[in-house]
Amino acid sequence: MLTVRPRPPEGKPDQDALLKVDYTSLITLKQVNELLGNCSGLDDLKRIHDEAEAARAYAKAKNLCVELQSTLWIVKQLAEQEMSKLLSAAERSKGGRPENSSELGRVSNTANN
Repeated sequence: MLTVRPRPPEGKPDQDALLKVDYTSLITLKQVNELLGNCSGLDDLKRIHDEAEAARAYAKAKNLCVELQSTLWIVKQLAEQEMSKLLSAAERSKGGRPENSSELGRVSNTANN
């Protein structure tokens, strides 16, 4: 799970925050690369992407530091790049109609009966 770690406002602990965050440090690029490297598939990458975007939106709404917002944007972009790599490597469908139309079976028109 991605954890947002912004700095608290000076002298004002945020006790009524809906999102519990640890106010110690920012995630590093090395940690992001390790996190993305440990993903087993598209679902994990999508989860990281969504969590990063939600945390970035939260940080922006609460007017937290711009450095945090930028870091979360980078995490989101890196997750999108990894998803793009996985999808481009996936085998694509040929598309179109099947070669043998009997594979589809006959469709009866029951609306006119």
